[in-house]
Amino acid sequence: MKQRAAKTRLTGGVMAWGLLGLSLFGSSATVFLFLFLIVATMQIQLLGPALILFPWAFAVWVIGGVIVGFPIWAGLHALGLRGWPVAVAGGAGLVGLIWLLAIPHWIAGGAGALAGAVAGWGLWWMAYQRGGTDR
Repeated sequence: MKQRAAKTRLTGGVMAWGLLGLSLFGSSATVFLFLFLIVATMQIQLLGPALILFPWAFAVWVIGGVIVGFPIWAGLHALGLRGWPVAVAGGAGLVGLIWLLAIPHWIAGGAGALAGAVAGWGLWWMAYQRGGTDR
């Protein structure tokens, strides 16, 4: 008789860990991208606002994760798409598109895709890696 691994249920605990990972990794990537922009353009006077950017970025990532990310994540989870490549590609595509629509320039879309990929990996790692995706 074959043994099948039980599917991971999308519980409140898994969603809370995923939201924490999404928000921490996404806001950290956003702040690092902003700091890179400051260093690249030598705008030292922007260093102060960059230091207070993290709480605001964290709040935006939490709100976006709840409003936009959770429904998409629940759908992908129900379809059995729980691997890290799906999370990274989905995060990159979704956040890149949102940033491109907000600031219509290819650099904004690319930066959003990078931040979204990091956030997607953070969501997957915090939600699924702790207990394994096949448990």
